[in-house]
Amino acid sequence: MSPIHDSGREALNKSPQAGAPAAGMGCEAQSAAIPGGLASLCNEAARPNAGCASRVEIVQRFPSYDALRTAILSLELMPGEQLSERGLEERLGASRTPIRAALMRLENEGLVQRAGRGWQVAPIDLAEIRAVMEYREAVESAAVALAAERADDAELVTLRALAHADPDHDSEEAGLRNGVDFHVALARLSRNRFLAEAMSNALIRLRRTRWLEVSTPESRAQAQAEHLAIAAAVAARDTARARELAIAHSRGIRDRLLACLSEERRRWRGRGFAIIESSPLSPSHA
Repeated sequence: MSPIHDSGREALNKSPQAGAPAAGMGCEAQSAAIPGGLASLCNEAARPNAGCASRVEIVQRFPSYDALRTAILSLELMPGEQLSERGLEERLGASRTPIRAALMRLENEGLVQRAGRGWQVAPIDLAEIRAVMEYREAVESAAVALAAERADDAELVTLRALAHADPDHDSEEAGLRNGVDFHVALARLSRNRFLAEAMSNALIRLRRTRWLEVSTPESRAQAQAEHLAIAAAVAARDTARARELAIAHSRGIRDRLLACLSEERRRWRGRGFAIIESSPLSPSHA
């Protein structure tokens, strides 16, 4: 990675705590890019950043949790796949107690769920994706407005550098990493650590499907253009425009992602993906 990208990420990591498939691209072309495993991407979720110290500590103390979480987020363990504690003991070379602790933590994160006397990797839930995207929109629209007011000029220069993809490292992996870095950095510039944590958590919830956003060079270029426009509006201290662009970016991702998942639901099920549509919670159960 070029020096400006390395220095940009380092600068934002030291700041105070506080993309989407191209239009017109068919789902068939996107589905051909389904990864068999993106394990290298998932280590990013455990990197130190504002508000995430507790997760880093968990990863260091609980390697079974880290390994299992990585396998799920990378799609090495497929949505809907059945899990047993004994099988995971053999797979991870760990005893029953840390395996059980890891499963309980992952259950709290929504990545696994109980299935009778055993466990299963949580299916990809279209209703959950809609809900998380609504949550992400609310969080990011608030964060981007605060960033426009509170970030200093040097931080805004660094944010723009993060939005520039490195042409020598254009790949699905780089596209996912750049997207996470940009959105978490933007939320961090709000100087509100709860907003930064909320954005990071939302992106983790969406990670298993976010590879659709970066499946082609065209979709990665579109995401970069939208990131640059958001960064420019924040740098201009144009709060209304920054919020408008952030909301449009989030809704565009949501609409294309859900359309593609819905269209390809049956075919992907045949390839091992469990995709469901749960009922939204009623107010009495919320």
